[in-house]
This record gives sequence, structure tokens and C-alpha cells, in this order.
Amino acid sequence: MMRGVPQPDATPDEDPDPSLPDDEASVDGRSGPGAPEGEDVGSGAPDVDALGAVPTGAEPDPTAADRWAATVLGIEQPADASGSWLDGRVASRLLAAHERTSALVALAEPDDLIEHVAFARDEPTDVRTEDVAVGPDDERAVPEAGTMVAWRHEGAPVISWVEIDPDGGGVRLVAVGAERAVSEEAVDALVAAIEGPASTWRGRAVVVDPGVEGLLAHLPTLPEVPAVLAEDLLEELERDLVVPIRGWDELQDTVPRRAVLLYGPPGTGKRLAVRHVLGRLDGVTRLVLAARCLLHGELVRAAFELAASAAPALVVLEDLDVVVGDWGASPAPEGLVELVAQLDGPVAPRGVFTVATTNYGQSVDVSFGRRTGRFDRLLEVGSPAPRHRRALLAEVVARRVDEGDATARDRVVERLVGRTEGWTVAQLRELERLAVLEAARTSSPCDLVAAVELVRHQVHRHAPGTGGSADQAGSYL
Repeated sequence: MMRGVPQPDATPDEDPDPSLPDDEASVDGRSGPGAPEGEDVGSGAPDVDALGAVPTGAEPDPTAADRWAATVLGIEQPADASGSWLDGRVASRLLAAHERTSALVALAEPDDLIEHVAFARDEPTDVRTEDVAVGPDDERAVPEAGTMVAWRHEGAPVISWVEIDPDGGGVRLVAVGAERAVSEEAVDALVAAIEGPASTWRGRAVVVDPGVEGLLAHLPTLPEVPAVLAEDLLEELERDLVVPIRGWDELQDTVPRRAVLLYGPPGTGKRLAVRHVLGRLDGVTRLVLAARCLLHGELVRAAFELAASAAPALVVLEDLDVVVGDWGASPAPEGLVELVAQLDGPVAPRGVFTVATTNYGQSVDVSFGRRTGRFDRLLEVGSPAPRHRRALLAEVVARRVDEGDATARDRVVERLVGRTEGWTVAQLRELERLAVLEAARTSSPCDLVAAVELVRHQVHRHAPGTGGSADQAGSYL
């Protein structure tokens, strides 16, 4: 029988023995990975127990994997398939599911790589690869889980692989050297790579979303933030978030954590302010929580623990009041209770900075939002100043008004500035969209000035009985 071959989706014959160090698993009565009978060879997992059957009383011959492993490790060639290359030599580490891609990247090019090998039907077979995301627009082909990797750790040969943990939903990282001490050192080195240069999420902007495999997805590349945010707001964000994160090594004892709440009416630019901060922290771990995370305390806790493991890191919580409601609600939403604990409780982690947004500051209870230590700063994001509004409208006019010279286009800009006083960024963007749609509907040139009235008189979708004026500008998030 072929023994000791890693299986990507194998179910161990026994539960891991908690008494073994480094989360070492015991399979088939000895250390190492195993596989259930009838595993589909086409899936990349050899049918281990269905192969090499021998008559009762006869000793099975050593398999190709046994002979290969003994040669790589420089140990005595096995006389039979007893698995002697594994006995007493296995070290392993159980990793969370979100570390799967990082582990595969680490094993794609470990230090001093010898070769990647896969076995099936008692013989070497082609190594299968899979594409893993290593950035928002970047994928990398790596050997799939279960591939055996021969490499040298500080000159000592090691065989490693990653296998799916069927019980915990994570992955198990395995290393086998000629001596157990070498195996343990090799696992530590691989974990250091997974948490460092091989990581596919540390130092990047990622979305924490329970709806995606592995919990994490790369945040798409964001467009440049237009110059519509007030200078004093940008200065506050720089001082309260960017400076302490960038200067973490020197400032961590004074500012171990910090939280900022951005508030203001819909469409004023809170999301743009968050994007500005994300862009200023390139190379820092930034975790943007999907809205549904805030419904569950365990997901909020998991996100902050992830951030703490990659500190200094930034956690982003958008539309806080919409998701978690008022602090005064009874009972308080569990996501909000956990958030308070992470911001201001005994478990509050060092090196985790937070920025949150809300459309309605009054809906976040004073005892929650204004207590220093929970949210240290509350920053209002208002409508853009006239000069910012003029700059944004000039960009729109340059894109949409083709006729006339520069002076004519400037006159259009000034007319628009005079008619959009107090408008939010979202409403200014809607002006361009509605002008384009109306031009397409009527097969006429794009008329931005006329579109002002389309935005201003767009009907609100109020709940029954709440009223609303037809003169109000449309409500845009």
C-alpha cells in the first residue's frame, strides 16, 4: 500500500491527538497524512488505500513515494511500506482558512527548492497547479494543496505539503526532515514566510466578507480621489490615522490605537475620505468589513484579531448606524457590543486603528460615539466648498461640453456653480449622469445646465406619510 502521500481533501482516519506537539496529526496509527478509500484520482488526490493490496501475511513493498522520500531526506531506504520515513519526524501547524493561499505561495518557492512532486497509482504524476489571487488584479499559478515539496532548510533536506483540515475548516502545514528538530524548524520558517513575504493579504487592502471563501478578498483598485475634501478634514485624517500608523515604531507607546468616526449627510464624501486614508497607507494591512460582518460579534472579533496579527493595521467600518442601530437599543446588537469591546475593552488590541462612517451622527448614541477611547475623534464631512465644487464641475464640463472655446466653457462652469450651492459630491456626480441620460433619451447634445433642474426636482422615495417637497434635491448615498 502507498502510505504517507498528502491528500488535498483527505479525511484522517483518526482525530488529531491533542497531546502531540505542533498540532501533529496521527493517521493510520502513525504520524503523517492519509486519505479515505475511493478518493477520485482525477481530483489530484491519489487513491491511497485502494492501491498496492497484498495477500494476507505478506509485507507490502515500499512505494515510489517511500523510496523518493528516503532518497531526498538521506535516510535508510525502507524495506517495506511501513512508513519509516515519517515515523517520529513529522511536524505540523494548523492554520486558519484565510492563510491557504499564503501557504501555497510559500511552498511554491521555498528556500533552496529541490522539486515539486505528486504521486498517483504508485508512481510520480504531473503536478497540478491552481491560480490564487495575490492582489486585486494579480493571480499566480502555484502547485495545488497536497503537492509534496522537497527543499532545504539551512542546508537540511525537508519534504513539506499543505492539506485541507476537514474538521476545523483550515489548512495543515506539514514538514518532514531527517530529524524531528529539523522538521520543527522548517515549519517555523514556513510560517514566518506565510506571515511575511508570502502573505497574500498582509500589507494589502482586503475586504473581510463571510460570503467569500477564506473570508478575505482583495479590495479592487480604487480610482483617484477627486480634490473635493476640505483641507482641515484631510489634516485631521493625516494626524489621527496616517501619522500614528506610519510612525508606529516610534509612537506606539503613546498612541497604541486610535478610532475616528466620520459623520455627515448622505453623499458628502465620507467614502471619499475613507478612500483617501486607504490610499495614504499603501503597504499597510487595511481590512474593510463587509456590512454583514457587523451583524455578528464573532466576525467583528475575528476581523480585529486579524488586524492585530498584522499590526499596525487599519479597520474600516462603513455605514455604522445603518447596520448596528442605536447603542440604546435593547438588547444591543451583538456586533456593536463586540465593537465596543474591541475599541475600548480589556481585549482592545494594540496597533489596530479604526475609521467608521455614519450618515446620521445623532443615531449613534452619545455614550458610544463621543466617549474618548471608543471613538477618539468625531469628524464632520460636509458639502464641498465653492472652490472644490468649481473644480469638480470644471472636470465635468471639460468631459461633456464640446462646443465653444475655453471662455465659453468657463461661463458654463460659473452658471453651474451658482446653481448648485450646498450640493453634495453625490449630487454633483448625479448631475453629469442625468445630463448624459437625458441627452441619450432625446438624441440631443448634453445640457448640464438643464440637468440641474432634473436633479433638484427628482422625486424623493419617501415612506408613506412622511411627506417631502418636490423642491428638494434627490437623496443620493
